[in-house]
Amino acid sequence: MRHFDHEYLVKRASSLQKGSLTSLTNDILVDLIFPQLSIRDILRLRQVCRLFYELTHNSMVWKRILRQVHFPLPPLPPTTRYSMPFLSSFETERLVVRALTLEANWRSGGPLIQRGWTIPAFWPISSMKVLPGGQYMVASASDFALHRYAILLFMMDHRIRIAYPIAKMTAVSKPYHLQVKYMYYKGEMGVTIAYVRREPAILENRMAGVHVSGYSSDYDGPFPVPVRHEVTVLHCSLKALEVMEDPRYPPGSEEYCRNMMTQNPPFKTLATLRTRDSIDFLDLVEMNGQPYVFLAKKTNQVIMKNLDSGGVGKLYLDPLPEDVVSDVETWTIRGIRVLPQQNQILIVRTAEAPEDEVEDLAAFCYLTLEIYDLPEEGESIDSIAASCKMWHQSRTFGDIRISGHNPPSIYDQSVLPKLCQHAAPLPITVYATVDEPWGTLHYRLVPRRVPLRPPPPPAVDEHGRIIENAKPPPPPSVEETTHRYDLDNLGILETTFSPPRTQKLTVHAGATQAMVVGGPMEGEKPTLEVINVFAYADPVPIQPGTPDLESPWPFDKERREAAAAEREWVKGTFAPREKGQPLVPLQLGEKMLSRFVEGIRAITWDEFSGRVLMVPVSDPRTIYMFEFAHAPEEDQQGNRMPLPVPDVDQKYRCPQMHVDEP
Repeated sequence: MRHFDHEYLVKRASSLQKGSLTSLTNDILVDLIFPQLSIRDILRLRQVCRLFYELTHNSMVWKRILRQVHFPLPPLPPTTRYSMPFLSSFETERLVVRALTLEANWRSGGPLIQRGWTIPAFWPISSMKVLPGGQYMVASASDFALHRYAILLFMMDHRIRIAYPIAKMTAVSKPYHLQVKYMYYKGEMGVTIAYVRREPAILENRMAGVHVSGYSSDYDGPFPVPVRHEVTVLHCSLKALEVMEDPRYPPGSEEYCRNMMTQNPPFKTLATLRTRDSIDFLDLVEMNGQPYVFLAKKTNQVIMKNLDSGGVGKLYLDPLPEDVVSDVETWTIRGIRVLPQQNQILIVRTAEAPEDEVEDLAAFCYLTLEIYDLPEEGESIDSIAASCKMWHQSRTFGDIRISGHNPPSIYDQSVLPKLCQHAAPLPITVYATVDEPWGTLHYRLVPRRVPLRPPPPPAVDEHGRIIENAKPPPPPSVEETTHRYDLDNLGILETTFSPPRTQKLTVHAGATQAMVVGGPMEGEKPTLEVINVFAYADPVPIQPGTPDLESPWPFDKERREAAAAEREWVKGTFAPREKGQPLVPLQLGEKMLSRFVEGIRAITWDEFSGRVLMVPVSDPRTIYMFEFAHAPEEDQQGNRMPLPVPDVDQKYRCPQMHVDEP
């Protein structure tokens, strides 16, 4: 076979002869021409003719692009089903395009809905949580009139039904404080779900039908009877879910029902913990290959439980020393996030100092970010923070949220661990709303690259004396480094909103952006009376002085600059946001807003796929899903749209059958 060099191909492609480019063989186009093109060029080439339309849908084209991108990619279910050999062209393109377009749309002057669907839930939904990447969603279902409660698991990327509930686990009372994560448990990778529920503590009250599920999940006032709180952890195998997603058996069809009757129950209960104290925060993590659940009480107590061995450790937080803060005795936990790679936990606490009438001093509010070392299993320790940062002000702290932390599992068999090997993980961001003036405080912990091993000792002369001004040894290779979160290089951004405060803000945190929901100022109600949904974007995406910018490893700078170059052209396709404007409303449209006139019953989002899910008060059994990231489309037979191009590497081919519209 003749060797085609780059110069020869350029001459052939630029020839004035009609059809010269299309006269090249498909192999030459796909293997030699297309690798020279950017993502933008590939998408433009698709619009030239039918030949290029079909070739630019080839899986080899998009898998090659996937190996070369530098921007962060949405998480995938960590199974071989999503490894490079098994990814279809459609799935690969969707992964790249979602990551490319979401940030540009979310940071624009008016984030636009790319697509929207209605999802039948069949139960009244009270809260939701999307797994990172958006492939699955877990919902808490509550029928207060009939006192029926359940956990529902939804698939979110089905070819036939798009999104549909595929598994249900009934509960005795309303589940709340949902946490979900992909975790490995005793040989099976699956979806792990943790939630809290409350019920009367005395058996006689439970038998008498006394119900306490109608109270808000954040309610901390008195109950009519003594109550106990229960944490339940469930696990659902991803292998079982892949069987349920087979497009040959569309959900709701007779074939689907017959197939499901042959399967084992999807949910397995891993742990149940009960206490008389309120459980306010949950976190699911994998540490050293073991699954853990963490629960925290506002009263400065953290409990960790190994879901494999059952071992328990307890951490009691001491007040800050009096030489730091002398006028505060009671501190309250406002959020936790476990840092499994460094065996530590990030905790946010607040406290309020009383007014000093003698000195005529106003009340002060304190907020601390603290990192604690975790106890060993079987230990109960009183601990002082390994590191701490504190802020005080006369303003009151409102809603405080911490973004998720999703380090890859050591059992992850998807394509992502190899693609993102040695790349810096996303920052951990703390959002706090404040009053007078109305605004937000935004704390960002950027991971710092550190050597795996301690640095070598300083150079010495023949007499054993340290050589002054000796050239320091070069840093180790990136393969010999890891990342660590600390408070020494903490980025802080304070934002003040210009309109007068007319609503109560709730933050749905993300690592680099967030969704903010505005609700009524007074009173605590289970729903939001008014719909105000905003896209929050950090006006200063990269701050000078962050560890990433000062990294001595060229790998970090090169990767960051390459990612910025790959994304630059996408920004121009969206309307720019005014400088210094962190909040802009999502553009839902008047017709869609009319469906939420009575308020929102539940709302959540996924920062990686750009999916926003909302449940209206007027129709609690219907979920509205809006996508703010662009993604390719396919029909029910697995063909690309708008023109049918079959995905020959699709795992399942859907035979011709009658399927009702979802």
